[in-house]
Amino acid sequence: MLSERQSTILKLVIDTYIESAEPVGSKYIADLLGHSVSSATIRNEMSFLEEYGFLTKAHTSSGRVPIDKGYREYVDNLINIEKINKAERMNLTNALQNYVYENGNFIEAATSILSYITGMVTISVLPKSNKTYLEHLKIIFMEPGRALVVTIVSSGIAHNRFIRISELFDASDLEKIEKSLESNLHGVDLNSLNFENMKIITMSKNVNSQVYEDLLYEIYVSIKQANELDVNVTGIENLMRLPEFDTSNKVFNIYKALDKDGDLINNLDKLNEKDDFTVLIGNEIKIEDLNKCTLISATYDLGDDLHGQINLIGPKRMNYELVIPKVGFIREAIKNELLGNEI
Repeated sequence: MLSERQSTILKLVIDTYIESAEPVGSKYIADLLGHSVSSATIRNEMSFLEEYGFLTKAHTSSGRVPIDKGYREYVDNLINIEKINKAERMNLTNALQNYVYENGNFIEAATSILSYITGMVTISVLPKSNKTYLEHLKIIFMEPGRALVVTIVSSGIAHNRFIRISELFDASDLEKIEKSLESNLHGVDLNSLNFENMKIITMSKNVNSQVYEDLLYEIYVSIKQANELDVNVTGIENLMRLPEFDTSNKVFNIYKALDKDGDLINNLDKLNEKDDFTVLIGNEIKIEDLNKCTLISATYDLGDDLHGQINLIGPKRMNYELVIPKVGFIREAIKNELLGNEI
């Protein structure tokens, strides 16, 4: 149990190190405290924090830097995590809606925006059932040559995708195709559905049109993406700008861990199996290539034993008070989108 003064000094050291990435000396802490505590006393307290594993002395100076135990104390007891304010919530909601309008993929939008606003790596993981069926299909005419496919599968996952269509098709054509597809695909396991099967199931014997087949293929891709979207990793290049990952070898290790066959992707469920929001620091992640990182993992429940995740990977030296609420907002936005609720 740290004393109030030790906690204050530890927080100031970590706050300063997060901002500067430079070792922090006792004189600097004394200045921050307005010299209400002597430099000698601060040195003694910092030595205590070093002895008990919260800080370590940098090799190049007499300053200290935080290590895993210090960051854990900081996250658990020294900072206040609050929800993002109304203005920021509105800005993020607008950014998501604009991205989706341009690209038609909400999950990609969410992970990309979270990566952009935090400068870190984001990983989304969508649930997938052993058997999935088409529940609802909407093909919405947007403008000549462009339509929006809205697919809802039996797991409750909704997926939007903009598609290019022939200008020969109008809104009434798309409505007819939508009803035909929804009727013909009812009860078909989407995990085993391929395009050739879909053509056989859905194409009228009287239709022999490349234009129709092209449209059908775009719809097929939309349906399969709604069912098969699994892991989406965004922003690995962001880490290359940080001093913690200033060599190609360090960046390569991150790439290796985040590969679809890497240790992290295959162990995300195990890493976050106890809580719906987890912050793992350094060696707590139990993946050697990520021992210089922090993993923030947030799950969202979709019912029927289905859950997904939004994860963020960055340096231990991250601004937790700013980052954690943003992860929480994106988690709720994804959940609401998949369940068809308003953000």
